[in-house]
Amino acid sequence: MPLINKFEKDNSTIGIWKIEEEESSLMNILSEEKIDKDKLNSFTSLSRRKEFLSVRALIKSMLGFLPQIDYHSQGKPFFKDFDYNISISHTKGFATVIISKSESIGIDIEQLGDRAFRIKDKFLSEAEIKAMDEKNPSLYCCICWSAKETLFKALGCTDVFFDEMLLLSPFLTESNGIINASEKRTLDNMKFKINYQTTNDFVLTYLIS
Repeated sequence: MPLINKFEKDNSTIGIWKIEEEESSLMNILSEEKIDKDKLNSFTSLSRRKEFLSVRALIKSMLGFLPQIDYHSQGKPFFKDFDYNISISHTKGFATVIISKSESIGIDIEQLGDRAFRIKDKFLSEAEIKAMDEKNPSLYCCICWSAKETLFKALGCTDVFFDEMLLLSPFLTESNGIINASEKRTLDNMKFKINYQTTNDFVLTYLIS
């Protein structure tokens, strides 16, 4: 099984899976598990089907079994009849999951590229654009996009404007680090610390609060 990384952080477990099997091989891995065939068959894209299955293969490799997964109305996943929280993400070629007792968690994985840089005005505030790493603007924007996706998942709410309501303090673009973040979506104006890691293939961000 291509579980390429698994590590513990703040009483939480994070796993990363490299998606390289055929769909039939993933189905074999999950042959003894109950998966939502209706949801699987709702995906017409082969890559999307493999992402769906890879996430569940990853969870099985982390736990030794696959709890039933359901979704809240806003799309946030949760385990049924298993007293842990979960956050899920996937990008081209990779899937990642965080499993935790903490109520406020989020995770995101993004393929490296310049897409986030090209749409930076849509999700970055003026202050965040001014703080951009001029030596590697594409990586900076990719980390920012991933961090805001992670924060969005942790908040578990809709109607969020990323440029106005999810704010990141300046940070150094390194191979790993912590970003101080805050949200203006609720009256609580909560603050968070978002961990990030970069590789030659992807950016990973996660939040445990």
